[in-house]
Amino acid sequence: MPWRKAWGLTRETLPVMLCALAGLLLSGMELDHMTTWKTFAKVDKFLILVPIMLNLKGNLEMNLSLRMATAANIGEIDNCRTRKLIVSGNMWLLQVQALIVASVAGILSFGLGAKESPGDQPVLTMRGPVHAGKPILDKTARLRDGYFEFALVLAVSQLAASMSSAVQGSFICALVVLARKSGFDPDNMVIPIAGSLGDLCTLTLLGLIGAGLLYFEGTGIATLLFLGLITLCVVFMLATLRNVYE
Repeated sequence: MPWRKAWGLTRETLPVMLCALAGLLLSGMELDHMTTWKTFAKVDKFLILVPIMLNLKGNLEMNLSLRMATAANIGEIDNCRTRKLIVSGNMWLLQVQALIVASVAGILSFGLGAKESPGDQPVLTMRGPVHAGKPILDKTARLRDGYFEFALVLAVSQLAASMSSAVQGSFICALVVLARKSGFDPDNMVIPIAGSLGDLCTLTLLGLIGAGLLYFEGTGIATLLFLGLITLCVVFMLATLRNVYE
């Protein structure tokens, strides 16, 4: 009966759509709150980084959802050994894509946000522009638009993207397997969640990691993290190439 098919589709999609809507609302509220943090006030590139990375990284998680849902629908994940190879291969591939996308997003956000230091800009008054005579004492302001800030933006974007991809990718793979074993269509369940909760996870990690690494700006820790993550990207790429399902 048509009404039974409609009820079955509604039963599968309505809870997931409500969860996706809640995730989007929470993401908007969190972004509105994070704009008041000192981290985003001191390093304005982080605010520019948010929409770039969320859009690029959201496409990666959507592609992962589609690949896993397709593998589930054709029965490739029914076998335990095949399922492990497919999940591990997709997770390695997601890490490679996330690190590359995060690097591009970090470079773009730094380039778009590069400008004159606030201490060098004229201050507008009723009599016209005057230049501030006080030296800049804040370390973050002194390092603005320099190498250390560039390394900080890259390290934060890469680390946040890598950790978010690990969490979100594991959740997507587990949800697809659970939906397959429960008799539900993974396409109706996974894709809405991947598009909403991924933004929330990435925003949270971006804010927390940025706030943590900001205290070590100018010490070289961001450079070490950047180099380490590039090395991991090469390792993940080799692991992906050796996987027969990728």
